[in-house]
Amino acid sequence: MKNKRIFDRAAMCAMAFSLVFASGCGAEQEESKGSITVIVKSQDPYWDAVKNGANEAADELGYTIDWQAPENEDVAQNSYIEDAVSNNAKAILIAPSVAEGLEDSLQMAASAEIPVLAIDTDIKSSAKLSCLATDQDAAGGIAARQTAALLPEGGEIAVMGHMENSPTAVGRFQGYFSSLPHTNSIDFRISEGYEDDNVLTPNAVKDAKQSNTPVFDLVDIKFCDNDANKAIEGTQELLDAHPDLKVIFCTNQTSTVGVGRAIEQMGLQDQVQVVGFDSSDEEIEFVKSGVLDGIVVQSPYNMGYLGVRYAVKSINNYSIPSSVDTGATFVTQENLNNDEVQMLLHPENY
Repeated sequence: MKNKRIFDRAAMCAMAFSLVFASGCGAEQEESKGSITVIVKSQDPYWDAVKNGANEAADELGYTIDWQAPENEDVAQNSYIEDAVSNNAKAILIAPSVAEGLEDSLQMAASAEIPVLAIDTDIKSSAKLSCLATDQDAAGGIAARQTAALLPEGGEIAVMGHMENSPTAVGRFQGYFSSLPHTNSIDFRISEGYEDDNVLTPNAVKDAKQSNTPVFDLVDIKFCDNDANKAIEGTQELLDAHPDLKVIFCTNQTSTVGVGRAIEQMGLQDQVQVVGFDSSDEEIEFVKSGVLDGIVVQSPYNMGYLGVRYAVKSINNYSIPSSVDTGATFVTQENLNNDEVQMLLHPENY
């Protein structure tokens, strides 16, 4: 699957224009048409771009944003949904922290005829009208192909995940491993049902070596519980246990930052390749310095902007698509300064 890139300004305007008939041409009105509640997973800087996109769309359409960001992903989101219902929100956008456990609260919103849209992460619920998110499987596949490009001779690989039960972690694992045939030195299953079904058989390994095809060996998977300090400690443990480790794949911003800090502190940027996710300022600096070999960059701004646009369309009783892939791009030192990538990293400047 080709990498999906951020909507450029022309495409964004075209999509916005297609929603104008449902939502109005702009926010000329002095009084707000109502509040749209946006519930995200945490106060991680990643969500700032979602907030910026949501606020811009809301300003254009005459709505206000009720922004709800719990301290971390362990905080249950049910109360935020129920508060939105009590406060007569016009719509709810939610980035669910968990795949299950929100259904009763979401059904409360549906019963109150409040449109519910998922952003960033899909959720199984009959109350959800649409999901605007990165195709996690495809994004994991992007990381896998870059791993293969970085390590054409094969070798040991490991993973630093952010949260074991996170739907995004499961999706990215699935896409990564399904796109990277490998041996597996560990017995690993994610509790949400992930199956590592792309493990090479002994005969396949033998055939690969005879044909000089690279063989990758998954030697360990760790989770940092969305804590950069735990990711630093986990990286040190990985390298102590596996001194021949060649690549670490990180599944979100926090895990990537923690691994990057550890690699920089240990001076191993020329020995260990790191493929990460997301695009915080620290990650971008790590890409510039070579600590990170590349990052899979999503478009959280688009999630917020288009999420509000589609929510308003639903408020006005227009149909909306059940899913929208907001795209992902692999960013390296080589393409970091391209206009397309800069628009992705800094949409507020365009």
